[in-house]
Amino acid sequence: MAMTESGFGKDVPVAFMARKFAKEIKELAKDYLTASSARAAVKLVSVIEDPNQIGAKNVIAATNSVLDRAGVFKEEAMKVSEVRNVFILPAKELQDQGITIDHE
Repeated sequence: MAMTESGFGKDVPVAFMARKFAKEIKELAKDYLTASSARAAVKLVSVIEDPNQIGAKNVIAATNSVLDRAGVFKEEAMKVSEVRNVFILPAKELQDQGITIDHE
């Protein structure tokens, strides 16, 4: 129905539309998750207050997923890349100084 109202024919595959509007779909999904993060936080706190409630493990997993995907707890680790040059020098010639090391 939405495709027809948007001017696309009924024979246009959904996969084609998903590829065509992938960026917009991703933005909308991110916005939806961000908007849902407050509800997820409330549910997570409810499990903290009553850890014996039914489905607490599922609630924790789901809320963590929503909060992570919304970027609430994820902090981007700064990538530090350092280039180091290694020089291989020729072996140093030792001069015989008459030093004797006593091994026991």
